[in-house]
Amino acid sequence: MAAADAAGVRLPRAIATHRGGDAGAGDYVALRDHYLRLLGRLPEGTSEIFLHPAPETERLRAAAPGWWRARTWELRLLGDPVFAREIDRQGIGLVARW
Repeated sequence: MAAADAAGVRLPRAIATHRGGDAGAGDYVALRDHYLRLLGRLPEGTSEIFLHPAPETERLRAAAPGWWRARTWELRLLGDPVFAREIDRQGIGLVARW
């Protein structure tokens, strides 16, 4: 922590995600609602929302049988205007690159 502070590296105060896989996600709207609630609970400062967005492919279905739907929904979430509006409404600044 001290080295990061000295170098001016902002470490996340919170790292958040959805851990329930397809079964825990329910459907797209339920997953989106989870992330909308999550946005409202982020502390001041730098935070990270951890996603695994992926297009639906046979390879994804084979590689992540219990998670593939949630991953395709997370990809959809990134382009969802409801999610984007909530980010704006909350005044959250996004990091464009590392």
